[in-house]
Amino acid sequence: MADSNSNSREILASFLANSDARCPSCRYALRGCMSDKCPECGCELGLAVVGAGPSTSTWWFAAIAGCGVAALITLLLLVALLDNVAGVLRNPWLPQNVRSGFTSVSELPQWSRIFIVVALNAFIGLLMAWVIARRRAFCQWSRRHRTWVGLVCWLSPAIVLAFIAWLTR
Repeated sequence: MADSNSNSREILASFLANSDARCPSCRYALRGCMSDKCPECGCELGLAVVGAGPSTSTWWFAAIAGCGVAALITLLLLVALLDNVAGVLRNPWLPQNVRSGFTSVSELPQWSRIFIVVALNAFIGLLMAWVIARRRAFCQWSRRHRTWVGLVCWLSPAIVLAFIAWLTR
């Protein structure tokens, strides 16, 4: 069994010696690689006959893009909410006007919404950091697991927008 494993490594190294092959996970150029692991991300390499479906990294990139857009949306919402706080700081008589009935309560900062958006932004940031940290392991997950993680992260902007719509109703 050990001879078979070393023979596989020799065949892989001989293939990679003059090949323009790239790592299926991180797209690192593997020309001249003598190992059975990608030197960039650590993904295990092997020669096989496979279908021409999407690469492992497709869902990883979709997850990163989705988390990035969701983080941008929440950041823009947070800036808008904090602009409301700045308006009160610029107009210190605004709370008195609200108590007197001259101004609407909606002019005052909505602290609970600010807290929720900050927490949502932190959650999305942690999710994105988790996906980035799992890049090495991503190619070893099952296709089903990669698809679900990538799809949920890719759809996270829509989930965030739905949550914001619910929050502002």
